[in-house]
Amino acid sequence: MRKILTVLVLLTLVSSFSAFGASTRWNALGGDHRFIIDTTNYSAYPGRITMFGNALFIIPVPSSDVREFYDQRYFGNDGVVSGALLNIKNMTLAFHYNLSTGGTRNLGSALSQLKLNADDLDDLGDAVRDLNRELAGTPEWDEAKGIYERLRQRERLSSLEIKEFPDLFWGMKTGKVSLGARLAVAMDSSSDAVSLVQEPVGTGESIVGKTSKISEEITTSARSLDFNLGASIYGTPAGDLDLGLGFGMQSFSDDDPNSGLNVKSTGGMDLVFNARLNRPLSENSNYTLVPLISLNIGSLPSPEYDIEAAPNVTEVSYTKGDLGIGLRKRIKEKGLLVFGALGNYGVTNFKPTGTVIKEGASPEKKEGLETTDSSFGATVLAGCEFPVTKWLIVRGGVNAKYSSVNDEVVIGEVTEDYVGAGEKTTTEAVGTRKSSDIGYNYNTGIRFIHSGFIVDVLLARNIYHRGPYFLTGADGGWSTHICITYTF
Repeated sequence: MRKILTVLVLLTLVSSFSAFGASTRWNALGGDHRFIIDTTNYSAYPGRITMFGNALFIIPVPSSDVREFYDQRYFGNDGVVSGALLNIKNMTLAFHYNLSTGGTRNLGSALSQLKLNADDLDDLGDAVRDLNRELAGTPEWDEAKGIYERLRQRERLSSLEIKEFPDLFWGMKTGKVSLGARLAVAMDSSSDAVSLVQEPVGTGESIVGKTSKISEEITTSARSLDFNLGASIYGTPAGDLDLGLGFGMQSFSDDDPNSGLNVKSTGGMDLVFNARLNRPLSENSNYTLVPLISLNIGSLPSPEYDIEAAPNVTEVSYTKGDLGIGLRKRIKEKGLLVFGALGNYGVTNFKPTGTVIKEGASPEKKEGLETTDSSFGATVLAGCEFPVTKWLIVRGGVNAKYSSVNDEVVIGEVTEDYVGAGEKTTTEAVGTRKSSDIGYNYNTGIRFIHSGFIVDVLLARNIYHRGPYFLTGADGGWSTHICITYTF
């Protein structure tokens, strides 16, 4: 009963703050979980899940992103992340709610690019006005109807809210090898059979008006599937080896039988490989060397080109990876000192396809100029957690990051001829924007341990000069991240 009351008190405390996220521990130790042994590890190295069985955890998540050290989010942001891990003999089973994946992030990014901008909204308003003004069946009415239907398709797709289904993790340890696997599915769909469709009354040149009737069912859907496999091999001559391989597929579609426009996606693939070695510097050494590497290739789902349904599309593909080396040292039984350095490189390719409409001619497909955005970054970090008592651990970490971005942009070069009819010629060229930045961050945190409960808190950076609200009256929470775990 006392434990239940304790959980209720902690959850009440958590719900009183509006900006929580994950993960509290590695954010307070420099900003990368791969240099330490942490529960977040099994997202990259599924074999590590066998180390963390018989536990329940809950993590409130903010409605807006909290900037993290490594500029990555491992959890969703719509309420709460939670999970249960259970050991059964030599197996570990896990159940997660709202734990995000690379596939869901890709799908969300692709759908967000379909949102209507200010120009699109203006076009939509003009199309609605023309539909109401022009006679049904006239060329002007047909053109406005096509614009309206294409923009409404984009609006329906971008309005989908991708939700992760509770995913399943499985792990098994046999001898010196631990295996792990994860299956995650996310999707959303909608249907509409109550909209009104306008149709002309009459045939050919005998059109005399228009009528409105209930539309046939319009179906819109998006889905993501992620599958991860991993193995951790302990006690090799080189040290403990962690491997992880993930594969994801994403797709979306919008089928409007009233207009005959059917948007389907192409691309939508994500492949990631992670490897890490934990190598003690000597037998019974407190020092462990941690080299690591990751590679991620894939493409965002994008509408498949169709001269009617999707006349202007852009295919997006990417390749990114990083290489790092770290060193950690055990302090007492539960303390840790960690240092690390990372270099990362990423390339994103954009391949546009458009439709050219010339007066008096049929629309034509046109391949646009391809552009490439590239980035390079280097990060150094350090962190320490120190056990003050059996029930209290304090943490702190810093990092410094250099980033360089090379951004290619298509520019329309215009030449005007003032002689005669004053013709204007436009040609496309690729220009480049370059930028670089150096930044640093620091974080501190604490861990409370009592009767199987573990409460991890990441303190707000400005708490030291602003102070908690109840001391200074300054607005803002005293913590930015929190996680509650119960082990049994």
